[in-house]
Amino acid sequence: MKLVYAHPVPIPGQAANTVQVVKACSAFQAIGCRTVLAIPLDRPGTNKWSEIRKAYNPERRVGLWCIPFDHIPAQQLVFGGAVSLLAWLTARDAVITRSISIARVTAAAGMPTVLELHSPVEAERQAVIKRFNMLAKSKNLLSLVVISEALRKHLESRWPELSGRILSTPLGGDLVTEPEQGAIPLCGDFNVGYAGQLYPGKGMEVILPLAQACPWATFHIVGGAQDDIDQWRARAESARNIIFHGYVPQARIPSFLAAFDVALAPYQRVVRGVGNNATNLADWMSPLKAFEYMAHGKAILSSDLPVLREIFTGGETALLCSPDDVTDWTRALTQLRDNTELRTRLGENARRRMQREFTREAWARKIAHDIGSRLHARKRRRPTGQSGASRFGSNN
Repeated sequence: MKLVYAHPVPIPGQAANTVQVVKACSAFQAIGCRTVLAIPLDRPGTNKWSEIRKAYNPERRVGLWCIPFDHIPAQQLVFGGAVSLLAWLTARDAVITRSISIARVTAAAGMPTVLELHSPVEAERQAVIKRFNMLAKSKNLLSLVVISEALRKHLESRWPELSGRILSTPLGGDLVTEPEQGAIPLCGDFNVGYAGQLYPGKGMEVILPLAQACPWATFHIVGGAQDDIDQWRARAESARNIIFHGYVPQARIPSFLAAFDVALAPYQRVVRGVGNNATNLADWMSPLKAFEYMAHGKAILSSDLPVLREIFTGGETALLCSPDDVTDWTRALTQLRDNTELRTRLGENARRRMQREFTREAWARKIAHDIGSRLHARKRRRPTGQSGASRFGSNN
């Protein structure tokens, strides 16, 4: 199968979605799909693949289309048009994207399209919602891929015409063959870590008071935008056992994870994303860090939220705590400090479950199988003599 993954944001970048897109393309390539990553060309004359490899260390090399449509009006629509033309000229089987605008264009151009959604559509601009309404009616929308059952049910309730075309599968992560290899030395006798952004609701609201309640642990915060780090560092001035490591390239994060004794996923009941947007990610998310922690066999303390129970089983693969009850978190962390056997059991169980259900290749294989089945069904329904090329430009 020949796939295009179209992403309208320049890569490399600091956003978590750039990591996920590159790793997704690598996973599709690993299972035998001939995959091209289409991105805007933001800096002409650079070796983009060299930059991507250095930033993310993907397992497989994929094709790369660098399209010079960055910072222009209606960028995503124009970008989607360029992707459609290139996909048609190179006989690609399907286009995958996270952008509603790109998906609308590629579907209108007659390309079989898969839209990957990580949050509800309602928070988008009205123009984008209108495009989604049109896309939902398009015969060229093969499917929506969503990251949780909660999001699937929500979309089907709002857009009944999508029933049967929504595939729910968590994002997954990369396997780690030697979880402890390459661990960097961290100061502290008991190292508790968090890797990720520091947006509202991501968990610093719990980590700060938890660190104050547990002076015997050293808390390592890996990642975050500089403005967010500065704000939290000022608030944490009295907590001497919190270390902010700042932005770390994705390829170096495993070295930190390997050194943690306990890993934190302290999501609050309301989680905001980039720019503190109105969408509450806590209802729908499938966080990358959860799978990274599991792959490294770490003992995990996680917030007890319905969407996270799709990933963790309390007492088996993680200890689950009330999101905003610091006393609950303190009790659980103390239990893990005092019980090495429990830490080991939780970590091993989490790693086994991740290997069994949540690898990125398993995610890619499930999507590729779904695409293949839907393309086969379309081919059987197509009238005799109608070629795929003749469909280019169809508005269905």
